[in-house]
Amino acid sequence: MPLAYSASGAGGPAPAPSCSTGTAPRSVLAGQSTSALAGPSGTSAQAAAALGTAPPVHQQHHHSATPLSDALLLALRQRPSTRLFRALFQYIPIRDSPNENPQLELPLQAGDYVLVHGEMDEDQFYQGETLDGQTGLVPSNYVERVNEQQLLLNCSRAPSPSFPLSVPAHLTQIQHDFSTTDSNVPLPDSVCPYPPVDVAKVTVQEIKQTDTPRVPFPRELTVEKKMSRSVVLSWSVPDDSLTPISQYHVCADGVVRAVVPGSFKCKALIEDIELSRPVNVSVRAVTESGHSPDAACTVALGKDAPVAPQHVRVWSITPVAACVSWYPSNSNAEHILLLNAVKVGVCPPSVFQVQLNGLSP
Repeated sequence: MPLAYSASGAGGPAPAPSCSTGTAPRSVLAGQSTSALAGPSGTSAQAAAALGTAPPVHQQHHHSATPLSDALLLALRQRPSTRLFRALFQYIPIRDSPNENPQLELPLQAGDYVLVHGEMDEDQFYQGETLDGQTGLVPSNYVERVNEQQLLLNCSRAPSPSFPLSVPAHLTQIQHDFSTTDSNVPLPDSVCPYPPVDVAKVTVQEIKQTDTPRVPFPRELTVEKKMSRSVVLSWSVPDDSLTPISQYHVCADGVVRAVVPGSFKCKALIEDIELSRPVNVSVRAVTESGHSPDAACTVALGKDAPVAPQHVRVWSITPVAACVSWYPSNSNAEHILLLNAVKVGVCPPSVFQVQLNGLSP
């Protein structure tokens, strides 16, 4: 019984460039913005990791700009609401930031590319994202906008690569048979591996625990910031405002990593989290009766984090009914239930176990 998934600032003024870093002032580098589009003098760490390290501008040939331009355009297409900026100077938050929370800012090297979300805040910082997915604040006087039209021109002028092909002489003598096969061979009627089934009488009902008090769960879990080994999370209070919440437990793979009192703002910073692999981050509401289930308020993070539901389980199977449960990769999303590839129901966010009735024997 397959289950498918459907997703229906920091304070203080922006820092000024430091002359001790050995970088040129902005007025000099700003005049190099056009040539930097073809090949930055200091290729960003994230672009170099994916595409290979580019040579300096005065050594870089035209054809080497094309893969980098293609990668940047692809990143912009995948995030249509962003703009592309390039770092003019080295910026190390723990050293250069005037703010109280430098860990919320992105470190930059001259030539790094940053995707900017939204407009500049009142402290002259952008909300930025690197090409490898790290997010944080970026000082506006350390970066400049990249002309996307110039990237398009670089791509359109790039010649198609050609490679010499050497075929051994003994292979050129092989006789090849390219004749068609018998056209009378029957083909399958459908590529769908499931047999047809009547789902007209199938109903879907959420399973709620009746033997223990139901603890209201937090909602709308959001990842506000994601650094290399830490994340900032926020969430909304449960719908049931009549039940007092003593505290919230913020967990990573079921292990409590932070505790937030129920009267505090619904936000937490989890540090030293391993994001080089998938991690399920969840928030529990704790009351006198216990705590809410992790699956009701959770999101999968990290490298290769799944999008589809996890740990799908079917139990209590009878000829006409069955129970299905799963662990959401994102509790904010709807989930679609399919029976033999036919849609039988849609589960709203935070629902993760249901009973199917009216099945055909």
